[in-house]
Amino acid sequence: MPSPPNDGEDQGASPVNGPSVGSYQSSGKRKAHTKKKKSAITANVAGTKYEIVRIAIREMDFIKARDVDETANLIWNDSAVQHEKIAELRNYQRINHFPGMGEICRKDCLARNMSKMIKCQPQEYSFIPKTWIFPAEYTQFQNYVKELRRKRKQKTFIVKPANGAMGHGYVSGYSKSPRVIYAH
Repeated sequence: MPSPPNDGEDQGASPVNGPSVGSYQSSGKRKAHTKKKKSAITANVAGTKYEIVRIAIREMDFIKARDVDETANLIWNDSAVQHEKIAELRNYQRINHFPGMGEICRKDCLARNMSKMIKCQPQEYSFIPKTWIFPAEYTQFQNYVKELRRKRKQKTFIVKPANGAMGHGYVSGYSKSPRVIYAH
């Protein structure tokens, strides 16, 4: 970018030509740089019902923003956030959800996505346990159990709700609501 015109004034040292006549000569001491003071981090936790989030905010010395404050540095919500709200975030703001995260957070969606990856790259995804999503894959699960019985093998199965968390919705027995079954 071109320099602004010089009106004949001496502008000090030139990086190419060295110090100009009459310019300030440094004594060799550098001016002490002061560290930029960190500004306080504000957090909007109006979208959560979990007290642990509020406790963490206090322990981190964040400032709890008013519930209606949309300018907070951190915005915490318990559920998915509209794409529009994410698009409106300023560059200094962070939010604990992102578009499409249900695809990896919901157990049934994660199981479907992992199944696709296993088909594409079986050697890379061999760590994924055999998985069935009920009720759609109940027949495949029954066939697997029959094969285990025929071979006199025992397996442990974990039954999880498709969208449950922290132990909510875990059941024993068959249910018509979507469940994810993992074989270990």
